Amino acid sequence: MAQQKVEKLPKSAPKLFALKLFKLVFSREETKMGSVEGKANELCKLDPNLLAAVKEHTERMFPADDTLKWAEIKKAIDEKCTMV
Repeated sequence: MAQQKVEKLPKSAPKLFALKLFKLVFSREETKMGSVEGKANELCKLDPNLLAAVKEHTERMFPADDTLKWAEIKKAIDEKCTMV
């Protein structure tokens, strides 16, 4: 079931793919209460193993893509967390 959801993710751009994968991997509650680094007092650090899995899978899907910039994707994940 989860594999089918991953296979249906958009493969047009690394950032969009990573954000959609992030939504599949992390629950709404984890997203609401966390951030990539857990910087603020009230935010927990998101599971680094799950984030590494999101990064690895994104890199595997876009192996030679110059637009894959993990720093930008991490920033977008943090922004997504603040919007929940």
